[in-house]
Amino acid sequence: MCVAEPAVADAAGIAASIHAATCRARRCAIARQALPAATAALPGDRHAHAYPSFRHRHRRFVRHRPGTGKLAASDGYDLLIAADRPLAQASAMLQGLGAQVTAVETDLATPGGLRELLAALDTRSVDALFANAGHGLGGAFLDQQPQQIQHVIDTNVSGTVALLHAIGNRMRTAGRGRILITGSIAGFEPGSYQAVYNATKAFVDSFALAVRDELKDSGVTVSCLMPGVTDTDFFERAGMLDTKLAAGRKMDPAEVARIGYDAMNRGEADVIAGWRNKLEVAMASLTSDERLAAKHAKVARPGSARQ
Repeated sequence: MCVAEPAVADAAGIAASIHAATCRARRCAIARQALPAATAALPGDRHAHAYPSFRHRHRRFVRHRPGTGKLAASDGYDLLIAADRPLAQASAMLQGLGAQVTAVETDLATPGGLRELLAALDTRSVDALFANAGHGLGGAFLDQQPQQIQHVIDTNVSGTVALLHAIGNRMRTAGRGRILITGSIAGFEPGSYQAVYNATKAFVDSFALAVRDELKDSGVTVSCLMPGVTDTDFFERAGMLDTKLAAGRKMDPAEVARIGYDAMNRGEADVIAGWRNKLEVAMASLTSDERLAAKHAKVARPGSARQ
C-alpha cells in the first residue's frame, strides 16, 4: 500500500496540503501533501506512495496535471489520502484511474490529524510514503502573525517528522519500503521575506538525508526531492502573488512530480528538479549567505513584481 500526499509547488519548492495514500493487494504507498483550498495538487495514482491503502495506481493535480499520487495510481497502487479540505474531487479522480481510495479529512500538521490517518491505515502495510507536506508564508518575519508562523513550522517540520517516524517504523519492521520527502532548493539560501519557510526547508533537506543514512541497511530507502519555483497555487496561499518570484518562470508540477517519483523508485538519495535549479544551487554554494539573503529579498519582497 502507498500513502501519498499531492505536492503543491511553493515559491521555492512544493507545498503540500493534501495527503494521499495508495496501496495494493500486496503493496501500498502513503502520500502526504498540502492542497490549497480546492485548487492544488491532488493524489491520484494506484501506486501513490505515502500512507497505505489497498491497491496500485497513480495521479494527482486538480488542474489536470499529474503528480506523485497519479503516478502511483497508474502503477497500480491503492491510496489513502488525507487533507484538511474536502477530498471528494480528489477521490473521484483517483478512483477513475482504477485505484481504491480511502480519504481522511484531517490536518496532518496536528497530532490528532496523524492519529486519524493511522487509525484509517489500521494494520495495513505501506510500500511507499510521499511526504510532500508544505506550507509557505510570505512577508517580513516581524509582520507575520505568530499563529501563521507556527502553522508553517507544524506543517513543514513537526508534521513531517511525526509522519516519517510513524510510517518509517512500520517499514523498518517490514524490512522494505520507499519514502519520498519533498524538500526544496529554498533550503540552500536564507529566505528574506520567506524566512520561516526557507528555514523549514533547510531542516527537511538535512533531515531526509540523515534518516536515509540511518536506514541504509534496513531495506527502506529515503529520497529527497528538491524543486524550485513550481506552477501551483503556492504563491496565492502564501500571500505572495505581488512578488517577482510569483511572476517569474516556473516548472511544470507534472515534470517535478515525475522527477521525484523516478528518483524514489531508483532509490536515489536526492534530486534537484530542473537544470536552472541545479545551476542556482551551484551558484549559492559560491555566494555568501549575506548576499544570498539580499538577492532573495529582491524577488520575495511584497510588491516586488511591480518594481
